[in-house]
Amino acid sequence: MQTFQKQSAAWFPQGLTNILVYTLALILTIAPFKAISADELLPFSPEKNTLYLVLMAEMATTRGLKKEALKYYRMAAHLSSDPAVAEQATLSAVTFEASNEAIQNAKRWAALDPKNLQAQLVTLTLLADQPVETLLPYLQQSLNISPIDLDQEVLEIQSHLTKNSAKNLKNAIFLLAKTNSSNPQALLMAAQSAAEQNDVKNAKRWTNAALEIKPELTRAIELKTKIIYHEEASFHNALNYLKPAVTLYPKDAELRLFYANFLFENDATTESIHELNHLVSHPTLGGIAALFLGEIYLKQENFSEASKALYLALSFPQSKAGAQYLLGEIAEQNGKPLEAIQWYNHITAGSYHMPATLRSVFLLKKEKAYSEAIQVVQNSHPTNLEEEKYLLSLEIELLNANKQSDEAYALVNELVSKLPNDTDILYSRAMTAIKLKHLALAEKDLLNILGQNPEHANALNALSYVLSFQSERLNESLEYINQALKLSPNNPIFIDSLGWIYYQKGDWNEAIYHLKLAHDLGHDTQIAAHLGEVLWVNNQQKEALNIWEKALLADQDDETLLETLQRFKIKLTAR
Repeated sequence: MQTFQKQSAAWFPQGLTNILVYTLALILTIAPFKAISADELLPFSPEKNTLYLVLMAEMATTRGLKKEALKYYRMAAHLSSDPAVAEQATLSAVTFEASNEAIQNAKRWAALDPKNLQAQLVTLTLLADQPVETLLPYLQQSLNISPIDLDQEVLEIQSHLTKNSAKNLKNAIFLLAKTNSSNPQALLMAAQSAAEQNDVKNAKRWTNAALEIKPELTRAIELKTKIIYHEEASFHNALNYLKPAVTLYPKDAELRLFYANFLFENDATTESIHELNHLVSHPTLGGIAALFLGEIYLKQENFSEASKALYLALSFPQSKAGAQYLLGEIAEQNGKPLEAIQWYNHITAGSYHMPATLRSVFLLKKEKAYSEAIQVVQNSHPTNLEEEKYLLSLEIELLNANKQSDEAYALVNELVSKLPNDTDILYSRAMTAIKLKHLALAEKDLLNILGQNPEHANALNALSYVLSFQSERLNESLEYINQALKLSPNNPIFIDSLGWIYYQKGDWNEAIYHLKLAHDLGHDTQIAAHLGEVLWVNNQQKEALNIWEKALLADQDDETLLETLQRFKIKLTAR
């Protein structure tokens, strides 16, 4: 994970990863950017003008200079007849949430590349709230390019639009279906769109129309089954329609897979397994069937049969990653963390990549293999801003745990320079600053977070902790931790903080009460260190030693516990 992606506009559907995939790489070491006017570019040839403008736009994007980036991309898209330039201009406008610019650039992209389905669908998405007549040409062109799977593409778009825009797109699709009334794919798209918006009447109408033209149309059969099931609330009525269709079209593997899933979802597990066993040898869908079969056996905790099915799924490219992930789960449940990690680390892309990365990191953290966990994070491939931000925060946490707080602080400072008001990143920097004893810097970041979100409970707790080191600010510290506890009353970490503040104030009875409560709730090693210390100074050494010994047995490397024992010159070993 070497680049930091810019955030796409909130109004752009996040589900369109198969339509629009891009990364804006940040150039960290270039000369200071100097804006160049259009007049200065006149001596260049048109071709060099375009290349130069794109370069200037990329540099402006790197610097986060919205106006300059949009200006240069606009000029480049206007000069060039290359659809790739118009595409990049569209992506830049989306990134900077400039909707008008995005629409104009997307229209040019779609016009320059009329056979590019991505260009048509991105433009359709951006125009979704405009009159249906405006949308119709892009829908028609998309239908001409890819009639078979267009219903799924458009359904994905519609599911991520606002209510009004989704309704508008549905009406445009209805108009498309009317003008293509002999095209079953257009009719199916109208049916799917109506079903997405719970318009059952039109969903039935368009589905039946599609099936009249093409009775074997798989997704229309599937949709009609769903309509019957939900409208009549009857599994048996839906099954009475679906089962004969499966018999009538025995070579339709996709329909049979849907049938198996329908059976499973309605607790007909034995019948579902029977259907899946018929499908596992299918050349294209066999892997998906085997993976599904493995999931069923895994839920039944039949690890032997699950493993057999999953090893079969490994031989199919489309199901390989899913099989690896589930084999990792089986290894975990069988108490084999190293084997599980190996399975998870094989998954380098796709929808299973992030869950596998996080499971691997969790297991490595449990083994205190922080360096290996950091390596896993650094080798990961996030697909959006939120994933990337989370992984970077995780890397910072791991660096701190691995006693590499200086490296963690350098990394988090770099992130703050790019997203200065992101509360998650500010919190990571504050926690790292606390590790490094930079308490004034931590306080500044925590106050910044609370200025944006006064109910950020973790920030309230952390600020309370920072202030507890200053005896003259203990009352202020107490106020912050009480605010945190109002938001999360049974949080053992917060209750520990409250007990620790009372200890600092010299109120040992209150301190012991709250620390014992926190210890009962959490059994955290650091809480045990605090409770043991308060008991020790309150002449309850035997109880303190007992708590410390148990904590040491649970985690003999905890810094807080070891520092506490060293300070009191107590030598204990985990027994």
